[in-house]
Amino acid sequence: MTLGDFYRYFDRREKPNYVDLIVSNIYGYMKSGKTTLSRKIGAKIEERCEEKKWGFIFIEGRRQQDVLNYIEENKDEIRGLDYIMITYDDAGRFFMSRESATKERRETLKDFMEIRHFFEGIGFRQGIVSILFNIQFYRLLDKTMRNAPMGIWKSMVLMDVEDRREMALRLGWRYYYFLKIITKAMFVDGYRLKISDIKVRSSNKREEIYNWLVNFFNKYNIDAAQEIPMEFAKRFAVIELFDDKFVLDSGNEIVVAEELCQG
Repeated sequence: MTLGDFYRYFDRREKPNYVDLIVSNIYGYMKSGKTTLSRKIGAKIEERCEEKKWGFIFIEGRRQQDVLNYIEENKDEIRGLDYIMITYDDAGRFFMSRESATKERRETLKDFMEIRHFFEGIGFRQGIVSILFNIQFYRLLDKTMRNAPMGIWKSMVLMDVEDRREMALRLGWRYYYFLKIITKAMFVDGYRLKISDIKVRSSNKREEIYNWLVNFFNKYNIDAAQEIPMEFAKRFAVIELFDDKFVLDSGNEIVVAEELCQG
């Protein structure tokens, strides 16, 4: 997996002659940088659209209906664009949540599943609609919406044993512990990596993962055994694109930590 593969998911070389829908989810605990990352992705796609002379808009909201109302009210402007990127920030708090009322959930799911037809209805019939959900805990988002081809994990706060087992199986041990370590560093001031943080049965596997993490941070001139700075930890995310996993470094520019791409 490469940086180009990451952006090819959001971008297209040619403008489609239909409404192309792109969906991705960013998961992370409070203060882990979900909103910042979604805006960085939007800014990068806007740059690419400018290069191709495509009309672009980035819309950020919380309630799906509020966003759709805004689009309806501005349809004359929006129907002339080529790329529309929508970010639902804190999606779990409002109508995207599994805890929302049954009738509201049905209407929200219906609107989401028919989103391409909504845009066709306002006259946007050729171009890209990209939707990013920012969510604190992935089970809060309705299954229909979280079943997206791309998942972006900014942090991992899982207190339930079954959830931890699922994530270890889902990501593999290396990426699972990478997320655990950067999450601890985000929220524990002065956090230092210890081999006891790697809780696998095999001592050889434990040492292998520990050394892999130490070497990763060393490449950024960070001695993880002394301290992983809180703000530094927030620049990373683990990406799931179908069955592929890799680490995204969103520092000042969105780049990939190449040494992890083949992990």
